[in-house]
Amino acid sequence: STVTVSFQVLPNPGTSTNITVCEDDPAFNLITLMGPGAVEGGWLFGGSAVGNSFIPGVSLPGVYTNVVVTAPCTASATLTINVTPTPNAGADNTVSFCETLGNIDLTSNLGGNPTGGGIWTDASGTVVLNTFNLSGLCGNSYVYTYTVANGSCTASSTLTFDVICAPDAGPDGSI
Repeated sequence: STVTVSFQVLPNPGTSTNITVCEDDPAFNLITLMGPGAVEGGWLFGGSAVGNSFIPGVSLPGVYTNVVVTAPCTASATLTINVTPTPNAGADNTVSFCETLGNIDLTSNLGGNPTGGGIWTDASGTVVLNTFNLSGLCGNSYVYTYTVANGSCTASSTLTFDVICAPDAGPDGSI
C-alpha cells in the first residue's frame, strides 16, 4: 500500500509588532512594518476590512491584522499602531522691538498658541533663554528657532526680530 502525504506551507503574515508614530508623519504601507518575508493578505481593523496604508493623523490608531489565506490554511499577525500628537510650536513671526523694552518673552511673540516648555536656539544651535534682554542690542537682527517635543515628535517655528534704537533727542539745554 502507498500513502501519499502532502502539505501546504503556511503563509507568512509577518511578525506581530507595536509601533508609535507622530501624527504628522507621512503615510506608510502596513506590510512594510511586518518584517522580512511578510506576505500581504487582507487587512482588518476592528473586524472590518481596510486598505493597506496608514495615514497618521487621519487613520485610526489601534490593532491592524494582516490575514493571509492559502486554502485550507490561514495565518495572521497584528500591527498595533499608536499615534502621538505633534506639539504646537506656534507660527513663524517677524517683529521689531525697541531696545528700551528690556526683557521680552520670546515664546509669546510667536504666532498661534505654542505649547510651552520648548527650547530656543540661535542659528548656530546655541540654546537661548526664553526671557531675552534687548538692552544694548540696538541695530541688530536675530533669528531664533523654537522647538517643542511630545515624546519623539517635535515641531518648530522661527521668530525673526530687529532691535530698534531708541530715538535720541540730544542733550538737555536751556534757551
